[in-house]
Amino acid sequence: MPVDGIPAGPHGRKRSWTSNPKRAGAVPGDVARREPALEETSLRRRPLWPLLLGVVAVLAAGGAGLFFFLTRPDPFKVLVAVDVDGQWWEGSRPAAVLADRIGEGLKRIGFEPVAGGDPEVDRILSSSRSPEEAARRLGAGFVIHGSLAPAVVEHAIEDSTLVEARADATLHVRFVGDREGRSAAFGASGSGFGATKEEALAVLVDHVAERVFDAAVPKLLEHEVIRSKLESGDLEATVRLKDAKDYVALRARRLSDAQLAYDKVDQDRASSSGPPITYYGTFREQSYLAATGTSGALLLTADVSPFLHPISMDLEWSYRPEVLAWRSDDRSDRELWSGYHVMGVPSSSADGAIVAFVEDLYGHAKTLSVSRQGAAPKRLRVEPVARFDDLAVSPAGTYVALYERPCRQCASGFVIASLTSGEREYAHGPPQAAGEPARQTYYGFAWLDDHRLLLAHRALTAPPPPEQDDDEDEDEGPPASHEELMIVELGRGAPMLRLLVQLEPDESCVSPDGSRDGKRVVASCGGVLTFFDALTGERTETSEAGSDPTFSPSGAQVAFVRGGDLWLMSAAGGPAARLTENEHAENRPRFSPDGRRVYFQSQAHDPNIARRVTSVIASVEVP
Repeated sequence: MPVDGIPAGPHGRKRSWTSNPKRAGAVPGDVARREPALEETSLRRRPLWPLLLGVVAVLAAGGAGLFFFLTRPDPFKVLVAVDVDGQWWEGSRPAAVLADRIGEGLKRIGFEPVAGGDPEVDRILSSSRSPEEAARRLGAGFVIHGSLAPAVVEHAIEDSTLVEARADATLHVRFVGDREGRSAAFGASGSGFGATKEEALAVLVDHVAERVFDAAVPKLLEHEVIRSKLESGDLEATVRLKDAKDYVALRARRLSDAQLAYDKVDQDRASSSGPPITYYGTFREQSYLAATGTSGALLLTADVSPFLHPISMDLEWSYRPEVLAWRSDDRSDRELWSGYHVMGVPSSSADGAIVAFVEDLYGHAKTLSVSRQGAAPKRLRVEPVARFDDLAVSPAGTYVALYERPCRQCASGFVIASLTSGEREYAHGPPQAAGEPARQTYYGFAWLDDHRLLLAHRALTAPPPPEQDDDEDEDEGPPASHEELMIVELGRGAPMLRLLVQLEPDESCVSPDGSRDGKRVVASCGGVLTFFDALTGERTETSEAGSDPTFSPSGAQVAFVRGGDLWLMSAAGGPAARLTENEHAENRPRFSPDGRRVYFQSQAHDPNIARRVTSVIASVEVP
């Protein structure tokens, strides 16, 4: 039976939470005294994992901070990784030379370029998937990267080959901590040539190294990582980059002064008096007017790009690739060809569909090339020695007339060549050897139509023999020579040459031009404009002094040059009217196809480059 509400034990004894004296707190000898039962309290311990997690977090943060401190990108350390037929750590010698040249410059102005030769550095470079990854693993803050992507062209010259490497690329300066895709871009262009690809790439790198350095350094200092250090007075940056700051400041000042000088020339031309002139460029460029057509003006442009040389600290100029293009009224260009070293001025057919020009292959050869309907030019002739000058394409583009010298030291001869095959169709006089006195001199030529050409030349008088017989009259000299205006006729069997006019011994007519209908010729004879009938040779003199005359498409007007300005006169006679009036030298007038405007070259002395003459294409409306 339960006693006092406490259940009995298995053996009939009472079971109590105080049956154990020690547990109940009973005292021996006082067992009979009943103590109140104590309530057992369970104490729950706090978990340790939050504390451990906090400790781990603190340690991790400290480790991460230490890792970042030890591996953070060094903003003064730069990896140069410009691909030139491969990277320098991949064995590309041109890339290695370029990196060394740029690295030498960077070291002089306070930066630390990544250098090869260390096995660990080479291992990291070779195992990285990109230059940026390599820079990050090497602790470099900046990487100068990109590819020159040189186009390698092989020029066949007789039994040898000239290899040319051309580059017109975009390179980048990037801070490795920036977001993906962010970088500062700059251009790099140049060319090189040699007997092999390796030689051509070596010359190319030699031409562009200082220019790449010049363009990259301002991008480094403009980045906020470097700029903030300099602006905040960071001691290390201020001391290390003093020369870099001086270089960039001097560069900016020199470039600004050069641009201001060009701007002043452009402003002076804008304030010129006379009829309004439309300019299709600036006086910084050097453009030559080749022809006019429905597409605008055909011009050859050779522009320049300034850079500050890192050694001499002088402003120097590199010539950008020359461009042969049709330039429209809105100044947009339709490019036909781009390269280096065109000799003379190109020429085109009357409709502009066929364009011929001469390319100088770095002194190793000259080419006679033709472009048809805007297609890529085709080389008709490649001459290792001969030289071509003053091209004039026939109106329909069947032939090209030019002066040809069989060698550099030879006197010029006159040649008409086929624009289909490049073969000579007519040559005036036999070829002359080097050192042989010239037998004739030429004063110009002009196409009358696609098969008739007027040629102005004078046969030079041979010197008297060194010994004479006593019976000869010692006062009797060689016969006087006369300039002759000749007509060359092609296309009807063998070429024919007929005399049109024989001038007086002391008279000379230069720069002839033929009317579009082929009936008249105008030339500057003794400095005075003179007309000739192309069939009879009948002569009509004017009272207008001038040079470089050219007929309008209708033949009713003639534009010419006098005193560096353009003038216009009626082909029927009458006083001339001035078209331009300014301080610039203007020449080579050419009418637009509709006869409403006269295009020309406006020239000025380059304010920055001694002995360079700048020229811009312009036009003026015909009254």
